[in-house]
Amino acid sequence: MELGKEIHDYIEEKLHFSPIIGNSLLNMYVKRGYLNIAQKIFDKMPTKNVMCWTSLISGYINCGRVDEARSLFERSPGMDFVLWTAMINGYMQFNRFDEAMELFHETQIRRLKLDKFTMVTLLIGCAQTGALEQGKWIHEYMDENRFPVDAVVGTTLIEMYAKWVFQVLAVMRGWWKKGRGILIPLERFIRCNPSWNIMGVRLIYSDVLDG
Repeated sequence: MELGKEIHDYIEEKLHFSPIIGNSLLNMYVKRGYLNIAQKIFDKMPTKNVMCWTSLISGYINCGRVDEARSLFERSPGMDFVLWTAMINGYMQFNRFDEAMELFHETQIRRLKLDKFTMVTLLIGCAQTGALEQGKWIHEYMDENRFPVDAVVGTTLIEMYAKWVFQVLAVMRGWWKKGRGILIPLERFIRCNPSWNIMGVRLIYSDVLDG
């Protein structure tokens, strides 16, 4: 780190902050958690490219300062998918699913296409939170934009839908137990009643529901 500081001092005295030099210094300080110094370097840079913005935003996220990362994100040029990916993944990293989905919806308005790994991260969030409708919407978006269904994407989709199926079956198990308690005492009177026939659905799922 001492050598890095010496190089930094030399640049301050002899050179100017080009995007390449500035981003190299940013990365050095960000990786070591010196965000205050990184922010000062960033502010001094006359020209900032996407990598400069992304480096600092990711630095704040990695240190758990997500709200500061979002504040910086709002100041960014905002039209490169790399920036949006960094911010969405940052929200997901700290289980802030609603804010991640809010940004994802905004990318659709701006017609920005995110990468496969961000899509997978969002699908995992949908599975964990039980947000099936949003998961289905992301799946449809991926189909429309011709994302390849490789092993990673396919496994994530299967896990998301499977979790929803088991949630439904768990609810049905509860319904069956409650319904059976009501209908059995009245069995002799209502065998021909349609409400009894509805319970026949139970026969189809008996192996699961009675587990």
